[in-house]
Amino acid sequence: MKNSLVVKFFIWFISSLFALVCVEQIVYIISPYDINIRAYGVMIIGLIIIFGLLILKKLDDLKNR
Repeated sequence: MKNSLVVKFFIWFISSLFALVCVEQIVYIISPYDINIRAYGVMIIGLIIIFGLLILKKLDDLKNR
């Protein structure tokens, strides 16, 4: 049970990093003069991880019913 959650989190983290790279490239193409792209990316990836963990916990609770 715990291993499954760790694997899900690892997959979620890797996909979040991929999403960060994609968002950074898109934002850079739209506005190449913005300096705070990495700060926005860190904020976005933090939100993705938090909501991802909440969703995984909710799915795990539903699975155990």
